[in-house]
Amino acid sequence: MPKKCAAIMDIGSSKISVLIGQSGVNNSFIIKGVGESEYAGFADGEFLEPENLKYAAALAISNAEKQAGMKIEAIFVGVPAEFSFCDCTEVETNFKKRVTIAEEDVSYLYSKALNKELMKTKTLLSCRTLWFKLDDGRKIFDVEKQKSYKLRAKVSLIYVENSFISTFNDVLGEAGIVSVEYISSPLAQADFLLDQVERQRGAVVIDIGYITTSVSGVLGEGLAGLNSFSLGGAHISGDFCEAFEISFSEAEKLKNEIVLSVNSKKVGNYEVNVENQVLFVPIVSANEIVKERIEMFASLIKRCLQKISEQNLENAQVYLTGGGLSYITGGREYLEECLGREIKILAPNIPAFAKPHFSSAISVLSEALKKQNQSKNWFTKFFK
Repeated sequence: MPKKCAAIMDIGSSKISVLIGQSGVNNSFIIKGVGESEYAGFADGEFLEPENLKYAAALAISNAEKQAGMKIEAIFVGVPAEFSFCDCTEVETNFKKRVTIAEEDVSYLYSKALNKELMKTKTLLSCRTLWFKLDDGRKIFDVEKQKSYKLRAKVSLIYVENSFISTFNDVLGEAGIVSVEYISSPLAQADFLLDQVERQRGAVVIDIGYITTSVSGVLGEGLAGLNSFSLGGAHISGDFCEAFEISFSEAEKLKNEIVLSVNSKKVGNYEVNVENQVLFVPIVSANEIVKERIEMFASLIKRCLQKISEQNLENAQVYLTGGGLSYITGGREYLEECLGREIKILAPNIPAFAKPHFSSAISVLSEALKKQNQSKNWFTKFFK
């Protein structure tokens, strides 16, 4: 594979996606190949059908290779929130005199923030700062050329479960992959989908997928919190199956017809075409089912938000991404009402991929290309 190209694997909760791409002009990408493979997914930090994981990964890789006309030997794997742990801690160092803050001073703070107990079962993926504080009490995001007698920082460290790395090292090794690196998917989304001003202001990113949801608090250069729960858009379809005694495929088609509006007075039926027949489902009943499920989402999201201690995020802008709820007409608005906070849809600003369900894969590709182009990775830089 050409050096300017990178291959990534995005582990969704309904399918595994592989992208081969390179950087284009104006922060765009040239996508050479895309491969996808549906699988059972994961819940509560466990793969539902681990015995089929190798086949799904190999198929996605093969499809991407065929489309791109090139062989993948090295790949970056995006780690979902359910297999990740975010540890935020404040650390400080003092100087004998007022000094200009140097890179090694920041490196020392990072080393102090490491959690040796966590590293017995997890591997460190990233180390970022949410903010710095100088001796005059100012909180800043960049210490370059700053002078101080002491330096305090809140450091965000993201770890991945060793079991996840072991699983995918085996899976990808059998698929002929020689080199594997891991990237935090939620952190990659924060980096790529939000600009520096939005990150420094603080933001909350809610990624509702097929059967899983993550809630990320974003501040400065890192994540101020990362939580997840096993609930997604497929649960709405499951509710339809139970309520209307229809198949899951029919329920998925019904979900695509939903128009959820707080002020809607529309009555009658949704009409879903199924094998040359029309399925009639009462609008009021279907909408009520969706609302109840969104209320459940909101309740769990609120719990996740309560775990994030940064005051900057109490009134921060909330973003919704992922394919689980973003495409239900009126779904964002009802979640907004349940949370009592404004919500904006978040998606890549990339032609052909400007949809919420591409957020994770495109963000991981962006991060992979940056890492590939760096002469030194972050670990070498901060722990040399």
